[in-house]
Amino acid sequence: MARRKADRPTERSERRAETNAVAAYLTALRAPKVPARSRANLEKRRAQIEQWIAEESSPIREVELIQQRLDVDAQLAQIDQAARLPELEGAFVQVAASWAKRTGVSAAALREVGVPAGLLRQAGLL
Repeated sequence: MARRKADRPTERSERRAETNAVAAYLTALRAPKVPARSRANLEKRRAQIEQWIAEESSPIREVELIQQRLDVDAQLAQIDQAARLPELEGAFVQVAASWAKRTGVSAAALREVGVPAGLLRQAGLL
């Protein structure tokens, strides 16, 4: 039976969603570990930097402070991503087998990028 044209956008959408779930998990997996600073400490540090930026008259010092703020923002984003890891793992498990079959990616390749064997087992790849 031939595929209907109406089915193709749905299939593309499903493939895109699978790829996005795998990519989000692999990105979180490879993200550098955040230093042991707590979210509250980082938010306090960010507020202090914002205050210094507002009071700064030197353009050089201002740009240095802006870079410090950007660094703190990056650490906060890593904390947020680490907190989402269980959610991302669940989404990965749901789609990994279908995605791997469609793309020809083996469980061995996923293991090499750091996906734990237990997670691959849950996904039905081992």
